Amino acid sequence: MRKMKYFVFMILLILLTGCASVTNISKEKQYNSFLGSKILRGNAFICKREKVPIFKRSLPKGQLFENHGHKNCPVGKDIAMLPIGSIITIHRVQLNGLYSLFMTDHWFIVGSTIVKGKKIPFYFYYGLGYRDNGQPIEPDLPPWEL
Repeated sequence: MRKMKYFVFMILLILLTGCASVTNISKEKQYNSFLGSKILRGNAFICKREKVPIFKRSLPKGQLFENHGHKNCPVGKDIAMLPIGSIITIHRVQLNGLYSLFMTDHWFIVGSTIVKGKKIPFYFYYGLGYRDNGQPIEPDLPPWEL
């Protein structure tokens, strides 16, 4: 009976706390064109998030947001402001799975840029969905051509 209680407790603990998996999906056919140098077609911010959820801990500290006329980052602290025509380099497409009471998969595009001689790594949140679909349900289109 004691072993059964321990087993049930461990299962509940795993379900309530959850776990995360990280998969580099850059080599999959539909993501080959995502990699390499890209030119921004709109202004963008790279922002540092204060609190990072468990499924984002494998990502760089900076998150890229398209700038829709704001003066500062929509979330967190400003790291850099990138004007139209800035060159960025995309290194990988990453799929992060979060497994808890519910299972969700999050797609991220990871890259970097050079600002004032300093390399700044970033990620762009591409969308939410299920791994079996091969892409997010409704992708958030980045401010560059894919």
